[in-house]
Amino acid sequence: MLEQQLLDIRDRFFRLVHRKRRLSTEEIDKLKTDYARYFEQLERWLESSSDRLWLTGPRLSYVDFLAAEYLSWFRDFVQADCFDDRFPRLKAYMERYFNLPHLKKYHNAPQYKDAHRLSPYAILGYRGGANLDSETGENLFWNKR
Repeated sequence: MLEQQLLDIRDRFFRLVHRKRRLSTEEIDKLKTDYARYFEQLERWLESSSDRLWLTGPRLSYVDFLAAEYLSWFRDFVQADCFDDRFPRLKAYMERYFNLPHLKKYHNAPQYKDAHRLSPYAILGYRGGANLDSETGENLFWNKR
């Protein structure tokens, strides 16, 4: 069930960033509102068990890898301060995940920082959004097809 919720989060994000034009202010605000609802659900999930270190229990699982990746897309590309005081457990969860020694080393490696996190079809996450025309906001990759 939790895995499916995370896939909904991913799909919601993908529907907006895989398009031909830059997101409007209204679309970004709607995305922030939608994600706040997802964050509330995950916050309650983490709150439901006092000994829950990770989403599925005391041990790290593939669901945690999905969650951290999908939530970091939102944090990195849309709203840097999204894990604020409204979501203390989710904020602690993300910090705990990204501070695991092997993952911290991986995420700080130049190969990771230079990697394309989303596809070239996306208006975000591909070379830091360099595929957008600076004047029109159109996705240049689409124009090459």
